[in-house]
Amino acid sequence: MDTSQYDIKNSILPYYGKTLQLLRLYLKDSFKKADISLSREQLIILIALHHHNGIAQNELAIETGRNKTTITRLLSKLENKKLISRIQNKNDKRINQVYITNEGLAIMNTTLPIMLKTAKLLEEQISEEELENLKSASLKIQSTLIELLKST
Repeated sequence: MDTSQYDIKNSILPYYGKTLQLLRLYLKDSFKKADISLSREQLIILIALHHHNGIAQNELAIETGRNKTTITRLLSKLENKKLISRIQNKNDKRINQVYITNEGLAIMNTTLPIMLKTAKLLEEQISEEELENLKSASLKIQSTLIELLKST
C-alpha cells in the first residue's frame, strides 16, 4: 500500500478510537456517580456471567477474550468483593464453575440501566438507517479483525 497519499487522520481508526474513549469515560463517570467501583474488565466479566451464570472458568476466559492469568486475577478480585463465587465441578475437579452472587446481581441491576440509558441517549442522536449502517459496518470491521488476528 502506498502510504504517501493516505491520511490516517481521515481513516476509521481515530473515529472509532475517540468514540470508544469517550464512551468509556462517560460510563466510568456515570458509574462513579452511582457509587459503583468496578473496572471495565470486571464489568465485562459480570455481564458475561449475567448471561451465562455457572460457566466454566476457561470458557469465561474465551467468552471475554482474556487469558488464563488475567481471568484468574479478575475473578479473585470479584470474589474478594463478593460479586462472584467459584465452585469446583463435581465431576471434574480441574474445572471451576463461576457464578454471579446476589451482590453481583445487585450491581448488575444498577449498572444495566445506566448502560441502557446511555445507549438510548446515543441512539436517539442518529436515524434508524444510520444505526443499522453503523451496526453493519461495525460487524464487518469486527469480522475482518478476527480474521486478521487468526492469521497472525
